[in-house]
Amino acid sequence: MESIFLISAGMLRPKKRDTILARRHYYLNYGLLSLATKLFRAGHKSKVVHGLFRSPEDILYRLKNLGYNQPKYPLLISLPSFYALTWGAQFCRLIKNEFPKQFIIVGGRWVVNNRVEYIYKKIPEIDLVVCGTAEDCIVKFISAAKSRDSFFPASKDCNRSYNCESGTPNYFLEYDLLDEAVSYNPSIEVSRGCGMGCKFCEERSSKLMPIQKAIHIVRHMEYISKFYGTDLLNVYFEASNFIPSARWAKELYLSKKSIGLRTCWRCESRVDTINLNSLSFLAKSGLKVMDIGLESASPIQLQRMGKTKNFKEYLSKASELLNILYDLGIWSKINILLYPGETYDTINETLHWLNYRRHQIKGVSVGPLTLFGLNDEIALKYGEITSFGAKIVEENEFGLETVKCLNLSDEISLSIANEICQKISRMFMNAKDYFDLKSFSYFSRDYSYNDFQKDIINSDIAHLNFSINK
Repeated sequence: MESIFLISAGMLRPKKRDTILARRHYYLNYGLLSLATKLFRAGHKSKVVHGLFRSPEDILYRLKNLGYNQPKYPLLISLPSFYALTWGAQFCRLIKNEFPKQFIIVGGRWVVNNRVEYIYKKIPEIDLVVCGTAEDCIVKFISAAKSRDSFFPASKDCNRSYNCESGTPNYFLEYDLLDEAVSYNPSIEVSRGCGMGCKFCEERSSKLMPIQKAIHIVRHMEYISKFYGTDLLNVYFEASNFIPSARWAKELYLSKKSIGLRTCWRCESRVDTINLNSLSFLAKSGLKVMDIGLESASPIQLQRMGKTKNFKEYLSKASELLNILYDLGIWSKINILLYPGETYDTINETLHWLNYRRHQIKGVSVGPLTLFGLNDEIALKYGEITSFGAKIVEENEFGLETVKCLNLSDEISLSIANEICQKISRMFMNAKDYFDLKSFSYFSRDYSYNDFQKDIINSDIAHLNFSINK
């Protein structure tokens, strides 16, 4: 049976500093694997291939080695970020040059939603744009595209698109459909949506969907363990706003204990929504790393970004969360966002808060706000933040009209912001911290600390986001 190939578009270069370590990332496109699993369960043979930082030519060569030849089925391409657009365009051009009749479907909700005309302009070789999440529609797409039936508009001049929104999948992902599967740390999608209204977040208006049942998550971990041949795995619980109740956490612990799984896991959460009473059971159930979206400890910046209306309560709960996680032996990785209006004073407020809790923090990730979208979307966002002193940097290193970098204020330019981001990361994270965090979810599973140390030797130290002197 001929395979349906699903490609996660790669990038021509890392979006931050182009280093050896940045190119070591093997982050799973779990949404694409979910689609492949859905097709597999409908009786289709499917295969997921990640572009990573390989060239489009290399991925086409890899596809051919996997059996891609004179294709009858549509080729599915996911654009995981705007930074993948150039790679995706080059790859589609290669495909159409060699296989002119290949039907190409492109998705990737954060890139294509409400931007269909733009996507066709950037990638004219595509035949269909799918907006939203496609688990409930993907089988129909494949059948319709293969038969060229009336499901699609007849005119080639018409920008073909389809909207589909699916709930959180309740089936187990089939990792044997994933090319180079053993290199990836697995993921389990726990819930979709957030809806907390943070001005910088793409999911600010997306309704939070119910969390998967605890027993389902445990059975999913068990299912994945059978594929990998071990339960000594690091799994990422995918949820933009992870809000487990204490009861759910206890059920997770008891279910996992009854099976005897040793699997560890990582999650992302907000300081103002995580249930502190759930943490002891989450720790017992294998939680080892929590990515915490603190964003700032400056009251005015928290207000500007719409993170909270009560900064004292917010920062108090953040402090309590770090205390509990530290006592439970769970690593805390803090996410900080430098936002429009930032000054040395506001940054120092955040630094002071972090420094006081330094012993409780495993690592800090820092970045300045970047605007994404079409000109009218950016103009809307830009209009709101100009009052804070932000200005668009017209010339940026990415050369993408849908990516706009910012001078955050008259005091904090983009170049200064980038220097500050690196300085803060180095203050709170040494090489071992960095490796521990990255190897849990991002580096290839066979990438050892010895490999990592060799890469450091061959790296430009000025580009590293961690200290090597601790």
